[in-house]
Amino acid sequence: MDPDLLKGKKLALISMSKDHDLVKAVCDNLHLMGASLIAVSRDGQFPTGWDAGKAMRFELADSKGFNGLVIITDKEGSEKVMESVNSDHFISSFFEKGLPVAAIAYGTSLLGQLGLLENKIVSADQEFHTRLHTQGAEVRTSAMTTDKGLITAISSMPPKEFTLKIAE
Repeated sequence: MDPDLLKGKKLALISMSKDHDLVKAVCDNLHLMGASLIAVSRDGQFPTGWDAGKAMRFELADSKGFNGLVIITDKEGSEKVMESVNSDHFISSFFEKGLPVAAIAYGTSLLGQLGLLENKIVSADQEFHTRLHTQGAEVRTSAMTTDKGLITAISSMPPKEFTLKIAE
């Protein structure tokens, strides 16, 4: 990986997933490309298995100063994000400011629950297609799509390909 692809970029990371291998691979790849990662969570802790970075709580978080947002969640993690104080405002502020957002697995569903996918083209696992469609998204069957700064990928998307798309 080219260590300068994301040099100087500060990315917010919402990672509430028990798939520690996926989280670690995405974090490692982003770090290898030069990104600075700041984890944002309910408890202000960095994801299990990856500790090179800083962390903050949702209620203290603001998108100011970030260059983009990466979301990696499973079902339980998405529910915890939805219950967190200020998480909806924090996530939607990236869309309002036109900053890039990348979501994989349940992360795409989380964005739909927040009402942020209206008229957006997304990729998602089959189990989310109907719900995302009713939330206004145009759902594709491809493994990954990009739509005006929004990157969405299915859960089986290789982490390296996902992170290289973020670096584009």
